Amino acid sequence: MTRRQVLGVYRGREWAFIEEHLHDVLGKQSRDAGDLDAAIGHFAAMLPCRHSPENWQAFYLRQFLEVVQQAAGQRVRRRLMRHSPTCHLRVICTSAVSEHCIH
Repeated sequence: MTRRQVLGVYRGREWAFIEEHLHDVLGKQSRDAGDLDAAIGHFAAMLPCRHSPENWQAFYLRQFLEVVQQAAGQRVRRRLMRHSPTCHLRVICTSAVSEHCIH
């Protein structure tokens, strides 16, 4: 049984730690596979985990915001490429502080 199927079994049973763990694993797997929309959904599901310590909640929020930022960046790059494929633009990546040229 895959983790997604297991999540369906545990959802709604109020087993918060199991659901939290599954969303964490599925969010990371989705992010690593490039499915940022699914990752956002899983990480967002972890934000209201009141049973978690504050440092975990802060980590979950950072993780969620990083994926949202990645997804937004992908969408902007795709839009730019669609509307001006011959335009050469410089994009500054704030996290790595490096320049990349979009062709």
